[in-house]
Amino acid sequence: MKNILGYIYGDMERKAITAAEEDAEKINALSNPPPVPVKKEDVYVRRCRLVSDAVDYSYGRFRTEDLPRLLNLIEGVSLIIGHRKDTVGVARFFNGGMETLEDVYNPFTQKKERITYCVPKFYWMKKHSEADDLRINIDGGIYHQVSLSWWYKKATCGICGKDMRECEHVPGREYSGVTGFYYYDEIGDVLEGSIVYKGGQPFTGFHLNKELNSGIEECGRIYSIYSQNPPIRVFCEDIINYLKPLKGSASIVGDIVQRGYAKGRIDIITDSAKTDDIINLLPLPFKRMVRFIETDEVNDAAVRVGSEVLQNTAQSNNAENVEDTEAVKLFSKRDFIKLTGTHFVEPLYRGVDVRVCKRNGEVKILDKSGNDVSEKAAYICEEIKHFSEDGLILNGILLAYHGRTRLGYNEVSGIIYNNENIQNAKLRLKVYDFERWGNVDTAEMPLKNRKSLLVELFHDTKYVQMIKGQSGNNPSEILNLIDTCATKDGAVVKNEMSMRNEKDKWYIYNKRFVINALVAGCDNKENGKEYSCSLKTAGGIKIIGSVFSQSVAVKEGDIVVLEIENAEFNDNAVTLHMPKLLYAKYGEQNADDIECLRRIADAVNETDFSYGPPCEFMLYEYEKKGERIFELLLQDRESDEYIKFMRKGDFLFRNDSMSLVQMKRSLGSIPAESKIIDYGYILDIHNSAHFKQFSLFGRFGEVKDSFTAREIRYQKENSFLLYPGRN
Repeated sequence: MKNILGYIYGDMERKAITAAEEDAEKINALSNPPPVPVKKEDVYVRRCRLVSDAVDYSYGRFRTEDLPRLLNLIEGVSLIIGHRKDTVGVARFFNGGMETLEDVYNPFTQKKERITYCVPKFYWMKKHSEADDLRINIDGGIYHQVSLSWWYKKATCGICGKDMRECEHVPGREYSGVTGFYYYDEIGDVLEGSIVYKGGQPFTGFHLNKELNSGIEECGRIYSIYSQNPPIRVFCEDIINYLKPLKGSASIVGDIVQRGYAKGRIDIITDSAKTDDIINLLPLPFKRMVRFIETDEVNDAAVRVGSEVLQNTAQSNNAENVEDTEAVKLFSKRDFIKLTGTHFVEPLYRGVDVRVCKRNGEVKILDKSGNDVSEKAAYICEEIKHFSEDGLILNGILLAYHGRTRLGYNEVSGIIYNNENIQNAKLRLKVYDFERWGNVDTAEMPLKNRKSLLVELFHDTKYVQMIKGQSGNNPSEILNLIDTCATKDGAVVKNEMSMRNEKDKWYIYNKRFVINALVAGCDNKENGKEYSCSLKTAGGIKIIGSVFSQSVAVKEGDIVVLEIENAEFNDNAVTLHMPKLLYAKYGEQNADDIECLRRIADAVNETDFSYGPPCEFMLYEYEKKGERIFELLLQDRESDEYIKFMRKGDFLFRNDSMSLVQMKRSLGSIPAESKIIDYGYILDIHNSAHFKQFSLFGRFGEVKDSFTAREIRYQKENSFLLYPGRN
């Protein structure tokens, strides 16, 4: 049953699992042991296939003879989440052993191999508040792969034995039927092990606190039961990897393509491949799930695989696969106080947005319209050809530089689209995201993980650099990072949990009032031309006005960049103040939405906008003598005390209305049995003789707005009218 261990899907039997006496002894004997010795009843213990001597995703590998020393280095280090080295560990490695599996299919070499694994144990404390969450997710298979972080001094070519920096072999390329790889030699130390969404080595994973062989027997039991009527969830990406060596071509269709996974059936059209070849490449649990169907039965999308296919269509290099969603343009920093969660902040560059695709050693650079601009950036293509991975899709921006001076968009577009030769100017590619890196597909990966992985995989070259950005956890941090990172044009703010097709969770802060408009018409005037411009609306397009230009020549249907001083809306009519045509936006197909113009119209003077260290607030309710009471507790930055606004009977904030409230100083105490409605930060605070103004940023999202409290005299008491908006 060792042969199929890498292919097993299913739930392991749930039993009460405890640590053994010898586990506690090993833990207490660690270097830097627990200050308070642990007992077997205090800890959960599991095992994991952490690292092996197999070729990994970067075509590196450990020598088998180095694994015992590696296992020794692993002992005592931390187990963390996602290689986040700015966090503390959730568990700690100890003890362990080695295990060898026969005939394991390695998707990176596409061959069955004999793989030896380091299988350390790890423990965590039962009394930790989230201990059971970790146990349930490991035992239930939610957390199912692990990865090692270490450092080494030398990469030795596995073909010629030279230092990889001195030999001619490229990892991942075929040389007389042998895949180029290198050894991790002169290992220095192990830094940590991590729970990850997908490991860099084949078939890492977890086991219960038993001998690994008993785990294999358990897997065998599961396989024998479920193979009769397999309720196995099969992922399309796995089937694609298994069928990469297929001679000829075949197409995977049906639910597995539409959903990304399927239960119980894999529909395949053979095309030019043989059915026996397909069956032989699939692992045992999947063989019975294949259904071969005729071409005329298929009406949905297909993923093509095999030697005749350069790359499956789901991750093809066609420009049609560029997501339609666009980042949201903002023009007032006040809009950022409404953001929830952690966001990355990056500089905003005005350049040509591109996808860079590498396959079979060839590199193409495509703009947003699908135009191939590779020829204009041949030296960038050459540098990307030397990246170790094939099947590479990067997202970036082409910029132009004269020495260290970054040139404007006109110079970038002139070089790329108008064959202009600007003396000593060179293009550079700034990479901000990626869609694919070899076998790693990021379709289901949040930006936080994509960024972390890109940092590990990517390396800067002379003309290709990565935009790393910085992360902020609250509006005050985000706004300060905008000030730090912004170029003269602005900054880009991205939700760390945004998926690739969720660009609407990205926000562009524009220092200038600029919009992308569609040229709807052109009139010849004396000494120039007048262009009618339009923006998108729910019903189509809307003419927003005209702009005169003597120097910029464009045609109907082009996208142009307009800079305006302001915009006004009167009913449905739009008035643009001082519009100026800056340039044509080559490679762009979409105009901005009319809401973008409304945000300009609503943008406020920011000279009085305050976003220093955030203060805190809490909104809660409780009952007193049968009456509901709502209270808002605000931290006062100046006095370091708390101000409490209280209202009886009715909700403190009613949409588009005001509440009569009482205000008093407070020690920050909250009545027992209170129900928390929202809590978070206060920004943009302004106090005057009779007004208090502030903006609330609620973690629950119940309160995210600006408010004004106006002091009045009511029934011989000082009270306040509290209402949304600013005075």
